[in-house]
This record gives sequence, C-alpha cells and structure tokens, in this order.
Amino acid sequence: VLALAALLLAGARRMRPRGEPAGPAVPVSLVVPVAGGSGATAAGLASLLAQDHPDFEIVLVTEDDADDAVPGIRALLTAPAAGGCRRRIHVTAGPAAACAQKNLNLLAGVRASEPGRPVLAFCDAGHLAPAGWLRRLTAPLADEPGAVVTGYHDIRPVLPGVACAGRALTVLVLRLLQLVPGLAQPWGGAMAMTRSTFVTLDLDGFWSTQVVDDVSLARRLRERGARVLAVPETTMSTPPGSGGLREWAGWLTRQLYFLRVVFPLSWVVGGLLGWSMALLLAAAVGLAVAAASVPAAAALVAFTALAVALRRVHPEPGPAARWAAAGWVALVVGCVCHARSGFLRRLVWRGIAYGVAADGSVRVFRSRDRSSSTRVPS
Repeated sequence: VLALAALLLAGARRMRPRGEPAGPAVPVSLVVPVAGGSGATAAGLASLLAQDHPDFEIVLVTEDDADDAVPGIRALLTAPAAGGCRRRIHVTAGPAAACAQKNLNLLAGVRASEPGRPVLAFCDAGHLAPAGWLRRLTAPLADEPGAVVTGYHDIRPVLPGVACAGRALTVLVLRLLQLVPGLAQPWGGAMAMTRSTFVTLDLDGFWSTQVVDDVSLARRLRERGARVLAVPETTMSTPPGSGGLREWAGWLTRQLYFLRVVFPLSWVVGGLLGWSMALLLAAAVGLAVAAASVPAAAALVAFTALAVALRRVHPEPGPAARWAAAGWVALVVGCVCHARSGFLRRLVWRGIAYGVAADGSVRVFRSRDRSSSTRVPS
C-alpha cells in the first residue's frame, strides 16, 4: 500500500494547471477513428473541430458508409468549425482482416491526410477535448521531434453508484502512473508524433498486424529506444457511459488482455502485486476483527486513506464515502478482471471478435451485429 502511494504521489506531483502552450504551432493532421454513433461521439467530435490550433486538418475514418456514425459525421463536415481547421474529410477504411479495425482506420486516415503536414495526432472520438488541447499535445514535438507525446483522460462520476466512481478511480490511478518517470506509455485516445517518426517506426506495416494500437506501440518504442512524453495538461474528459459494473469490468478486462498479449511479464508481475495486496488486506480484515490486531487495522486505514487522498487530484470526485468504498471495490474488480483476462482467447468489440495467436498474429471473426459489443466472453 505504501509503495503504491509513493508511485501515485510521484505522478500527482507532475500534474499542473493548464497554461498556454509554448513555442510555435506546426501544421497538424488529426486522425480520428470513429465507430458507432452516440451523443458522446458527437460531443467529442465537436470539441475537436473547435480546437484553437492555427493550422490543422481533421480526418474522420469509419469502416464503411453504413456505420451509425456517418450521418453525424456528414453533419459535422458542414457545421461551423474553428478558423484553424483548414480541411475536414471523411474516409472509409474497409473491413479489417489481419488487425484490429481501429488500426486499419488509423492507417487509412494517415494515407488520406495531407503529406506536407509534419505532425500526426491521433484521437478517439468519444472524449471531450478542452480548449487548447491540440496545441498542448503537439507542442513538445518542437523540442523532441523523435518522441511520441501522449495525453490521458479522466471520467467524471456524475452517475450514482459505486461502480461509476470505481471506474473513475481506476482511470485516475492509471493516469497518475502515466506521469511517473519511466512508466509512461502511449495512450491511443490522444497521442502525437512527427510524420518522420511514424515512418521511422514503420507503423504503417506494424499496426496492420496488431490487435491494439497503443500497447503495441509501447512495445515498438521500447524496442527502438524511443521516448514517450506524457503531457498532464492534455487530459480529456470521458462520459461515464452507463456507469454500471458490467461496463467497467468489460473495459478493464480488455485493457489487461492487451497487456497480457503485448507485455506478458508485466501482466504477470502486475497481477501478482494486485492479488498479493488484495489477499493481504483480506487477511488484515480477519486479524483486525478476530484478534484486534493494531498493525492489521493500520493497513486497512492506510488503504482507505489512500483512496480518499486520490479525491484531491480528481476534478469532480463526488462524495468522500462513495470514493472510499470505490477504492475497495476497485481492488476486487481489478483482481477479478486480471484473472478473467488470463482465460480470454477472443476479444469481442463492436461485434468483431479478435483472436491472437501465439506468434502475435491477429485473426478476425466478424459478427453480423456490429452494435453488440462490450461483452468480453472467454
């Protein structure tokens, strides 16, 4: 518990208020893969079109014209946009056969972008980008053109229930760990790199065989010795969805599945640490109740205090009692999802099932219903 607290404190110390991005803004191609239409998607895309970057294009990519998001995209293409938005287009990538559909969409977006723009930025559609987000995300590349810059997001637990707060706390922990030196990894929801770095890393070929964009990219960067820069001022806001336990567990299981596939050793070590903490705290509960053990009670208080302390670095955490309860629930859900991810052989997302072979190759199994989606069966 103390070690986790030290890591999170190290990340919290690197958080700072948003300020004006330093340095000149270079032309940017913003590639946004989109799948499915929803209010969150429409709001997220509108926030991207409103960015104050002085020179950017936005390339919206769907699998095909039958996607539910297409009518909303067509409306956005003619809606008012910020003055710096020089070009906005919609392209289709076609169905993926050897990689995740998102990866294929990303690559189609890069090919459709203007080659003269030196910076590529990538963003998911369902997050709200604050004012100045695109400038802050791309500004560090002026000083370190060979790096990959990443942002992250938070979830506002505006819905009732412990599950919504638990997911918000889980995302906050991951966000703080992103800011610890040496632990940063690219997050596919918001990242940027120079076009020359994209070519040097051969992402056109690499992503075309991968089941996920960001975790696979982290492995690629580690192999090539490239640096990841986490920029705390680029935090986006994500709507909480249904706020239910099923949605939270499905999302976390997917993340741990990606980790298991790409970084199996990290998956094992992280699981051992999580399960050890959960089992030792369970033992502490028994000792505190049955034997009135002071050290055991102190461990329980320390873990609860850590969860409550994290409220101070979340913009809208909600009631303290719910946040403290969410900390305990998050530990249990994390362990269950870790075990669940160990038995997965296929991952179902938006009606497409992805299977990963032992050599890392991806097999795609398509469903007729693309709306069924967040279930993660073994």
